[in-house]
Amino acid sequence: MSQETLKALVVHLKAHQFIKETIKKDMLKHGLSMSEFMVLELLFHKGNQTIQSVAKKVLLTSGSMTYVINQLEKKQMIQRKKDLQDGRITYISLSEQAKSFMKSAFKEHEKMIERMFSSLDEQQLQMWIESNKKIGKILEKELNK
Repeated sequence: MSQETLKALVVHLKAHQFIKETIKKDMLKHGLSMSEFMVLELLFHKGNQTIQSVAKKVLLTSGSMTYVINQLEKKQMIQRKKDLQDGRITYISLSEQAKSFMKSAFKEHEKMIERMFSSLDEQQLQMWIESNKKIGKILEKELNK
């Protein structure tokens, strides 16, 4: 392994940790965990989803997903609905309260994301995106062997 490869890994891991902590801090202002916000954000942008598809998209195990769904239900942020044709399938959707909350909270979230990447110009941002996609695809193939 070259020094540059090792340096790239260390820099990426540090940046990832700071990004994660920044997002976590932002979510805590709203009384939500990062996982809860990710579920709300997905439902806000994609509409009603099955619990299984949400878990897959936000990278949560079924046990973690159950916990997050229960927490959001207690906070009256989501609603569960059984599929009429297949009772094994449950859909989740945002409550009206959550829709209203997400309209304002997501605007703040977008501003925070803009600040996180503000030091990159458009070309650097595109390069960052493409590099991370490339690395992610390679590692995904390796993990799925």
